[in-house]
Amino acid sequence: EVSREMFKNLPYHIGHITNGVHPTAWLAPDLADLFESHLPSWNEQWENPDFWLDLVLLACNLRQFEFLLQRYPTLQKNIENLSDIIQGHELIPEMPAIIHQLKSDGYKLYLFSNIAEKHVDKLQKQFPELFADFDGLVVASPKDGWIQKPNKKAYEKFLTSVHTQPENVLFIDDQLNNIKAAQQLGFKTIHFISPKQLINELQSLQSN
Repeated sequence: EVSREMFKNLPYHIGHITNGVHPTAWLAPDLADLFESHLPSWNEQWENPDFWLDLVLLACNLRQFEFLLQRYPTLQKNIENLSDIIQGHELIPEMPAIIHQLKSDGYKLYLFSNIAEKHVDKLQKQFPELFADFDGLVVASPKDGWIQKPNKKAYEKFLTSVHTQPENVLFIDDQLNNIKAAQQLGFKTIHFISPKQLINELQSLQSN
């Protein structure tokens, strides 16, 4: 009503308009409480790009989801949706064929990922043929405090789970910091950039 009165002399009708966004007025009280606890001065930072990065990091911290669901039950659906979005994965079209060929060549294949257990369950249902080629899964779990790559303990967890040593593993990952951490522990590695590049590097290793 305020905006309509301000622009009443325009030659056309205004249906809906807002002339400002005020976080303290529009934000749900539970979210405001959450921001206040974890992001000091949040109500002064909306135009600061670093604030949004901090917010994403807060949301991406898997420990927070369990905490948030307990502390803010009214936000449960929103938090679960946010978790699904953050944990969402799009399948690279060429990868199922590459994985299946490696399996056919006699390699043992393991999915070693930072995604949470419940999201792996969803992916297994979505891509059953892809997951059929894996010999095992090592993923983030609340049982061990959500340890994740590139944390050294995550790699130790993987080695314990599959009963092997680093020198026996070819570790493929698209995150350079994960690759560097694996190399420091003695893993052979391929930094994934594209399916074609991966195939070329695999063929090069097989020919040596």
